[in-house]
Amino acid sequence: AQHFRESISTTSFRGGDVLVKDGHARDPNSRRPKEGNDDDAPNAKRQKKKDFPDGYIPTLKDIKDKDRAQKGAGVEKSVKQKSAPLLEWPYATQLKMKETYVKSAVRNFTKGAKARGEETGSPMPWTEAEWSLLYKAPIGCGCPLDPIIGTPDDSLTGYRNKCEFTIGQNAAGEVEVGFVLRVENDLGQLVDSPEEIPHVPATMKKLCTVIRDV
Repeated sequence: AQHFRESISTTSFRGGDVLVKDGHARDPNSRRPKEGNDDDAPNAKRQKKKDFPDGYIPTLKDIKDKDRAQKGAGVEKSVKQKSAPLLEWPYATQLKMKETYVKSAVRNFTKGAKARGEETGSPMPWTEAEWSLLYKAPIGCGCPLDPIIGTPDDSLTGYRNKCEFTIGQNAAGEVEVGFVLRVENDLGQLVDSPEEIPHVPATMKKLCTVIRDV
């Protein structure tokens, strides 16, 4: 690091000197550099790692935000939680989450298209509320949306027809074939078995076992 600093100490870019700042140790569970021990400091993100209120059905955005906050707070998750984060909710609820997500995405696209049309002086009729009512589209959506189609009850597990596995070591230092649980400080990958992942077919799980035991 010192050699690099000395090598570019006289370098300039666009009329200004190039400066090299001191680095920070990386937290393996966070993309942000550590800035000291702040265990006693209030942290809004740490509060977000708490469970959702009873009876509340979160959106996919809620789940993504919670996952991001937990990752930043160093909360450990199992490979099952990381690979299938919606499993803690009933399947009907999962479908509702996905349907809401698609509807929100269409609304955001429609809103953006309407704003762009107003900026350019070329309004788009399909972005107006009247159009949504006329064509029975959800309010704010620029197109009708069909009801979400769920998977038959007999196909809720083992349906993944494409699986990618990593060969590495598990937490006990043993050879494992499965999914990456986390990346360590030395950039090594900690791998865990896919045995408890419901959407991985039994034949794929068997393949992991065969390769692991070679």
